[in-house]
Amino acid sequence: MYSPDGQSVFGSMRDYFSIMSDGEFTLTGYVLNGDPQKDGTPEWLTLPNTKNYYNNGSFSTFRSACFTAAFAAGLDISTNSSTKLAIVYAGHTYRTGGGLWPRASGSLYINGEKFAAGAPYGEERPDAKFTEIGVHCHEFGHLLGFNDLYANGFWDMMNAGSYSGPGLRCACPAPLNPETRYTKGWVDFDQVTVNQTFQSNYYLQDPEIFQIKKTSDPNRYWLIETRDFNATMTIGSTVTDDYNSWMLRNFFPNTEIEKGVLVWRVKPNNGGVILQADGNRWSSYPQITEGTPFPGTGNVEVLSPWSDNRSSPDWVPNTKPSLNVGTEIVGEGTDWYLIDLYVTDPEDASPSKPQNLSVDPSANNHPYATWDANTEPDISHYNVWKKKFYSGTWHWDILAQTENNYYEDVSEEYCPGFPSACVNQENIYFGVTVVDNQGKESVRSDSALAEVQGNPPSKRGVNNYQPNEQIAYSLEQNYPNPFNPKTQINYSILKDGFVTLKIYDILGNDLVTLVNERKTAGYYSVEFDASNLPSGIYFYKLTSGNYINTKKLLLLK
Repeated sequence: MYSPDGQSVFGSMRDYFSIMSDGEFTLTGYVLNGDPQKDGTPEWLTLPNTKNYYNNGSFSTFRSACFTAAFAAGLDISTNSSTKLAIVYAGHTYRTGGGLWPRASGSLYINGEKFAAGAPYGEERPDAKFTEIGVHCHEFGHLLGFNDLYANGFWDMMNAGSYSGPGLRCACPAPLNPETRYTKGWVDFDQVTVNQTFQSNYYLQDPEIFQIKKTSDPNRYWLIETRDFNATMTIGSTVTDDYNSWMLRNFFPNTEIEKGVLVWRVKPNNGGVILQADGNRWSSYPQITEGTPFPGTGNVEVLSPWSDNRSSPDWVPNTKPSLNVGTEIVGEGTDWYLIDLYVTDPEDASPSKPQNLSVDPSANNHPYATWDANTEPDISHYNVWKKKFYSGTWHWDILAQTENNYYEDVSEEYCPGFPSACVNQENIYFGVTVVDNQGKESVRSDSALAEVQGNPPSKRGVNNYQPNEQIAYSLEQNYPNPFNPKTQINYSILKDGFVTLKIYDILGNDLVTLVNERKTAGYYSVEFDASNLPSGIYFYKLTSGNYINTKKLLLLK
């Protein structure tokens, strides 16, 4: 399916609203402008002033000029409860100033003929292409009574999700959130009234949405749905990626997340706010993170009143102030999850993932790990884990068991900071799990790095490679991630050769070169210091011979 200028598209506005409404809403339309040349190309109406004049003025000034020109041309622009008006102006869609910013008012909305992502916003762009359906759907949604939902970012068509699609050109907008669809009678909720285990399947058009209410306030509830980010849909005779497919792909081309569970917190007048499973709200554009879906990059499987100690804002991943609501992902398949849904006794789920682990030198210069204490009422103890590199690979092993939310590893000696250093510095990582009185164990916390005194290097020098070890090309996820301001990147190369390791911003600009030299085969580790960079999403790319691998890192200051 293609736009008039040959761009790949994902259906029309009519297709989008038909799918979102499960066939309950039918949208038709036609162009009012005349076609005096009889060539299928409508004739533009001409206004008396320049485009910049109207952009620097008010929306009402532009609207009045359009009405005057339409009346002079004999066009019937009347509207009613079922007839709306779209005013499309020539050229690039301006998104700065006052008069031409896309918006809806009363029974009409305005938008530009062409669109290009990013800046500059208030001038013509040679790279602008035919405006796709996303912004049109968003503004038309306002005419249907849908509000802007700024907390939901790219996950919701009524926020930045209208821009989703290849090149952020609005061709594949995100779905409407389930609460919005429900208010129009387009979807139903499966109300959960007793503790049950459900297989939650993915359907775009008629989604399976579970609703769990707060016992003492039924106007507060949580909506749970499965999303498949590799799914397709059929429009007419065409099979294309569905409206979930580009939300992550735009920003994380190498993401390993193929599906996820989205949870929405609904309370009076909030329209449904998506929970950030990993507890990290985006700090700046783009308004999306791989950590939003459950389990996501953070491997967060449990949602409960105790899964995050914060009581606000609405996107934090817990079910406060309710004490009866909880969920746990206990299994999965190709496009489904097996989920335990709790309407009572959510402490019967596994403990939630321990939060905010950090490691610093103790008074005796040993690694001293601390973390937030889990607040579930049935906690038994914590398992402290340590990750070290040996036998040619990284290993996680249980180090100790404690009832405290701290632990000192007296077997390791912390390296002094700059300008001093260990003779043989080694990077190790700590993690924590929590076990409850039923013997259920949480997933492991995010890891925390410690720089400790290591063993003398092998004859091979900077790495720990031994001749009988099996080496492969690899690029590991940085630790920690998110980070501020330093993080460690580990990699290995199979053959001697020239190696580059570079940092890029989300636009592909080359920011920092960490490695740019010939290396012998082996395992390596390099530190990235982002002190001079703003918070945001970045990418690091390893190149060695024909091997190329790219991963994402998140800087949160």
